Formats: sequence, structure tokens, C-alpha cells
Amino acid sequence: MALTRNRTWRGALGVLALALIGTACAGDNPVAPNNDGGTDNGGIANGETGRLVRASRSRPLAARVGTVLSDRPTVRVSDEAGQPLAGVTVHFRVVNGGGQLTDAVVTTDAHGLARLGRWTLGGAPGANVLRARVDRTELVDSIDFEADAVTHPAGTLGPRIDLPGGPFSVAFSRKGLAMVTRHYVDLLSAIDLESNTVIGSIATGRDPVEVAFDWDGNNAFVTHQFNQNVGVSVVTLGGRPDEGTWASSTATSAIAVGGDPWRIKPNPDYSRLFVTSNVGIITEIDPTKKKAVASYNYGVPVNGVAFHPNDTLVYFTAKTAGKLFELNRWTGDSRELTIGGFPQEVVLSPDASEMYVADETGNALHVRNTATGAAIATVPVGGPAFGVAMSPDSAQLYVTLSQAGKVVVVDRAARSVVKTIETGGVPRRVAFNRFGTLAIIPNESGWIDIVR
Repeated sequence: MALTRNRTWRGALGVLALALIGTACAGDNPVAPNNDGGTDNGGIANGETGRLVRASRSRPLAARVGTVLSDRPTVRVSDEAGQPLAGVTVHFRVVNGGGQLTDAVVTTDAHGLARLGRWTLGGAPGANVLRARVDRTELVDSIDFEADAVTHPAGTLGPRIDLPGGPFSVAFSRKGLAMVTRHYVDLLSAIDLESNTVIGSIATGRDPVEVAFDWDGNNAFVTHQFNQNVGVSVVTLGGRPDEGTWASSTATSAIAVGGDPWRIKPNPDYSRLFVTSNVGIITEIDPTKKKAVASYNYGVPVNGVAFHPNDTLVYFTAKTAGKLFELNRWTGDSRELTIGGFPQEVVLSPDASEMYVADETGNALHVRNTATGAAIATVPVGGPAFGVAMSPDSAQLYVTLSQAGKVVVVDRAARSVVKTIETGGVPRRVAFNRFGTLAIIPNESGWIDIVR
């Protein structure tokens, strides 16, 4: 009898295999995180036969705390030749997060598939882990599925952390590190949310305005507005910056892009980063290879970026043209929607049926039908709308009013403002931590606000 190491998948479809051949078929990209948060590149099991095959990863799984996950974890059991095995009993159980299962003992069907009945996540924000296990004479094997139980902040402002140098944008790694761009002083700074202090900075290229992490959080990608490149800062998360193990060096490598780059965002499975620019060139970057792999030219400045959950369609705002572009990144086909005003940031609803566009001259948040572009609603926000971020549980939208020194909280279902956060200064972007318990708002006037 051979025992495989336990594996963790992000997606809803994993594979267990007798004689130790396993394959997961959840997406297109052949990488999957392991239990340490890294990537599982496959390996030989601790037995004399078989091997583990790399799994395809899909978008991260998440649901509001205490609710049912829409994706039903599924495993496939196959024999040594890769043929599906019917009639094998698979046991599902919760190993972290305190959630509940229904129909947790499942027999594989004719295709070798066993699908869990239902997974209700735990009542507290955090990582939930489910284990699927097969126990037979020939094999003892298991595979873990991870899902985030998420929420949104209560909306309490404070504390405030002084951060001179024009803090503009912020990103969280999945491991919880928050990094803020300071574009007046060419720095990327890390924030300790326990002590509410700045614990380290990395020198970047000229005018760093936006930052994004790769899936593992080991690399921070920074757009330098006047360098015509994206800087890649390699971050080691084995310790704190003040312990000297946080950053391998202060040097950055460069990825050339077209024009002066503005926004940078990862697609749903983190296999690509998309960079917008002042000349209308969109650059697609492979974060693993750290190089540009494609570009698209719209001829007018493009700014905001949002992704359809199918990972096929990408949306870009063209603020000076009052338009929004939809790009099919597989076929290269594109369509154009007229928004009007000065559209800045855009986000999509979880099912992609609606899009929410910040209009800086219209003092509004526009709600549009994603498929048709038809107007659904206009939410007055009381000032020039600049940044928009959706809470991880999709219940709220935070809209920054940079010229008014405010951030308004919009109830997504009611399409109305439910709270106004008086920040003062010039609030720019907003980012939520992984589980939605807090948000960080960089303020270009020289500080960051934490909302809990």
C-alpha cells in the first residue's frame, strides 16, 4: 500500500487516483497551490508505482460567512491507466473553519466522479478546508479543497497611519501583507496591520502608482507611470521587513509596456496581469515568466480593468472617450459601450450580470447590464467618483470621492449609499483584505486610513 502526500486545490474539481495517478480538471492553467500556499508542480508519490500529475487551477472559492458555497467540490477516482473507477466510496469532511456538510459520503459514478452534496462555510471569516478521502486496501489518499468565508467591514474609520509621499494604491497578498505605492517618493511600503505601522519600504522606479501581487504573494508588480515599464519587486514572506528577511533586495527588474502604465490587475486565476496605459495600449503579462506576452491597442487612454468570472472577457474604461471596451482575450474580438461622462474604475458583479462604473464628472456610480450595456440604475454618490472596490462578500461597493475627501459605501443590492466615510484629503484606491474584515484607503495627502 502506498500513501500519497495530502494536496490542496483552489478549484472545485480535484482528482484522487488508485495506483496513485491523479488529475484535476478545474481550469486551463496547470498549477495548483499546495498546503503551504505555494504551487504544486507534481511529484512522485511515496510508492513504487504511479505519480501525481499537476492539477489545473481555477478561480479561488469564496462565499459569505455561514452560507452555502455555490461550487460543489468534486473528485475523480481513476486506476493506474487513468480509467475512471465507479463504485468507490469517497468521504468528505471539514478539517478547518467549522463549516457543515450534507451528503458527505458519496460513491463514484460511471465516470469516476464523486460530488459533495453541499458545503456550508463557517460562521467566522477565514479559510475553510474540506478533505475528500478514499480508504481502500490499494490506496489511502486524500485531497483538500480550500474556500474563503468572507464578509465586509462594519465601516468604522480608524486608525490612521501617517505615510508621506503621496500614497495612491494598495494591494493585499493572500498571506495578508498590505503594500502601498507612494508615487511622490518612488517607494513601495509594507503595512503591519497589528501594530498599524510601516515596517519596510522598497525603492521602485519613477512614480509608482499601482501594485498587484501574484498568487503566492512572492512577487509585487508595480506600474511606474513615467518609466513606461512595470517594475517587479521580489518579496520574500518568510519574515518581517524589520527582521531583514522580507525582501531579497531593493532592486527591481523591468517589463516594458506601451505608453505610461496606469492600472495593473490579475485575472481570476492569477495566470495573467493586465496593464492599462495613457496611450490606449493594454499589456498582458505572464507573472511567472515576468514578461509581456500580448498587447492590444485601443487608441485612446484606458484605465479601469475588470474581469468576467469566465476568464474570457476583460473590461476597460476609456475615461476621456466616455466609453467602455470589452475584450475577448482568446479571440481578440472587442466591442464598445458608451457610458458617457468620465468613467474611471469598473467592477463586475459575481455572476457578471451587472457592471458598476465610477463616473468622475457625473458624480455617480452607473449600473449597467453587462451583456447589453443597457442602463439599469444610476446611484448618486455626492461627488466625483474615482475608485471603486467590491467587498469580498459582494455586499458593498466602496467608492472614493477624491476631490471631496470622502468614501461612500453603496449597498449593492439596494443600489443606494448607506454610509459616508469622511476621510478628508484625497482618497484614491481601496482594497479589502482577503476575508473582508477591513479595507485600506490610501490618501494622496499623506496617510492611509483603515476601515474595520
